[in-house]
Amino acid sequence: VVGEAGPGGRLVLVDWAADTFSDEYGAMVLGVRPESGLAHPTYGIAPTGGIQAFLKSGMNGPPQLIARLLAKHGITPDEVTLISHQATRKLMDHWAQQIRPREYLDTFEELGNMVHASMPVTLARFQRELRTKYLVLVGLGIGAHQLAVLVRV
Repeated sequence: VVGEAGPGGRLVLVDWAADTFSDEYGAMVLGVRPESGLAHPTYGIAPTGGIQAFLKSGMNGPPQLIARLLAKHGITPDEVTLISHQATRKLMDHWAQQIRPREYLDTFEELGNMVHASMPVTLARFQRELRTKYLVLVGLGIGAHQLAVLVRV
């Protein structure tokens, strides 16, 4: 046990794991895209490298990362609630099918893709409704890296 979090110390950090895919650097970019209709920078995907990165590490990286993290601690997916990055429903449905957590909580329909805010906002929304012994938070970042955090509830 590394430390405690939350007002009552209910959530306890157990472990974390990360992967970096240096060959995918530049696959996702942040920039002003006039076609988006937004005046501020937004995410974009490189036409070839970005699509390949999405299909390879984006789709399959988090399930593999989480499987390693859970196996290290002898935890099965049915003991876990998952909260993740919320890029697209297609991606989230794939992760749900591959990871098979007991519960997969999200706020995608309600709040959309909040990039890195998706996990803390979703956790805040459902914190009192966690019913499994463990919680896994998993996210992605451009560059490309992935991070999973295992928390005892």
